[in-house]
Amino acid sequence: MHFRSLRSFVVALAGPCLLAIVAALVIYNLFAAARTQQTVDEHTGALVESALNARLDAIAEAEGERIQRELNNAMTIANQLATTNALMGMEDEEGQRSLYLSRRQLSNLVRQTVAENPALLDAFIGWEPNAFGDDDRYVGDERYGHDGSGRFMPWWYRTDDGTLAVLPLGDTMESDERLPSGVREGEYYLAPEKLWLPALSTLPLMITMV
Repeated sequence: MHFRSLRSFVVALAGPCLLAIVAALVIYNLFAAARTQQTVDEHTGALVESALNARLDAIAEAEGERIQRELNNAMTIANQLATTNALMGMEDEEGQRSLYLSRRQLSNLVRQTVAENPALLDAFIGWEPNAFGDDDRYVGDERYGHDGSGRFMPWWYRTDDGTLAVLPLGDTMESDERLPSGVREGEYYLAPEKLWLPALSTLPLMITMV
């Protein structure tokens, strides 16, 4: 190709070079913008994840504290009723029962404990045969939680409509049969029985929470 002048030559040469430079700048800007967007996305994702984890940790901590308070409250109630029952089975210096309540009164105490604590699903106590007076006197009297033999073992629980009802604990409380988990069916009673019975004629109650 022949150019009539140097100016024509420079213009002809500068055009493609300028176009190449513009194309390179456009490609670079696109690449840089993509990299910038990726960096922003990564940092934004990290910030969101960090904030979410902090929020979840705060919720978990608050929920854990709430559950712990409920468990502590249930344990306090259990200890109070267990102490009441323990005093019923102990004698003072004069050989008299340290605390005296009738079966009706003690059953009502368990009932009121459940009634005044909405977080409790049920509560029950179990006395050894004839440890709370003569069981034969209460044969057939199921009002306050006696079984067929008159043994005192009231279990107060909330029914589906929210009212309270009482039943005797039943024979399963002393069952050695192993459940699929490997625990004895009556573990809730047999374990404290072994611990408490050598010293007392009454056993600690168990409380179940919703």
